[in-house]
Amino acid sequence: MNGYDFDGTIYKGDSFIHFYVYCLLRFPYILLLLPVQLLFVVFTCFSRKYVKQAFAIYLIFIPNVQKRVLSFWEIEKKNIKPIFLQLLQPNDIIISASPVFLLQPICEALGIKRLIATNMHAKTGRIYGKNCYGEEKLVQFQQEYKDKILEAFYSDSYSDMPMKNVAKKWYYVQGNCIKEIKGETYERTKK
Repeated sequence: MNGYDFDGTIYKGDSFIHFYVYCLLRFPYILLLLPVQLLFVVFTCFSRKYVKQAFAIYLIFIPNVQKRVLSFWEIEKKNIKPIFLQLLQPNDIIISASPVFLLQPICEALGIKRLIATNMHAKTGRIYGKNCYGEEKLVQFQQEYKDKILEAFYSDSYSDMPMKNVAKKWYYVQGNCIKEIKGETYERTKK
C-alpha cells in the first residue's frame, strides 16, 4: 500500500480553493462573506483549523453541496496528473488536509477505497477533530492503521515529512517530477 497527499501531488492545485472558486462563479453572492471571513481569521489568531472553518462558512449558502461537489469533479478531474492515474492502486490511501466530503467522490472515481482527510461538515464548514495537516496526517494514519508501514508516500510538501516515519520510501513531487528523498526518518519534536 502506497500513501499519497492529494493537493499539489495527485491534483494540480488546491482542490479546496478550486471548489470555492467554482462556487463563487455560480453563486457570486458568497463574495459578500469575505469581510466576515477575514474578521474570523483575525480573531482566531490564524490557527490553521479555525482559518479553514472561517473560510468554509460560505458552504452554508450553497444549495445541495454534494451535488455541487459531483459537478465540480466532472470539470476538475482533468487536473489529476496523468502519472498518478498509472500509479494509483485500489489498496492505496490518500491522506489530505482537504475535506472528506470534497475528496470522497474523486477517490471513488479513481478507485481508491482508503481516505484520511479533514472531517469537515459539508453544509456548515465546521471541522470535527483536527485539521489533517502536517504531523496530524501521521497521527490520524497511526490511529487508523496502527503499526502499518507504507511502501511509499508521495507529497509535494515538506510539511508531510512526518509520514517518513511510516513509509519505506518518501517521494517529493514537483509538478510532474517525482524524486525520492533519502535520509533519516522525521523525528517528532517533543513539546
